Amino acid sequence: MSVPQMGTIKATKPPFTVITSNQERFLGYPLRRRAIYLQIEHPTVQVEAAIVARKTPELSHELHCFIAGLVKRSARIRWTSRHRSQRLSTLQERWPSR
Repeated sequence: MSVPQMGTIKATKPPFTVITSNQERFLGYPLRRRAIYLQIEHPTVQVEAAIVARKTPELSHELHCFIAGLVKRSARIRWTSRHRSQRLSTLQERWPSR
């Protein structure tokens, strides 16, 4: 591997690489063919509330659930608005305004 200002570095062992994706862009088929592709879903509201509870045991159970639900709703809103804008740009490419 060539690193600017450092020169070429040779690996003594094959590298172990982890690629993460938030699905903003599609991972190409050539990459997916050569890798183990594991899609991890977002946790349920109950699991997320348990995670919040572990980090903030002094808060009430109701507040844990509220925070977990709020995070879930905001993620859904972000995904919906991003998906809507992607569909709109696709439509504009197919049928440009005159």
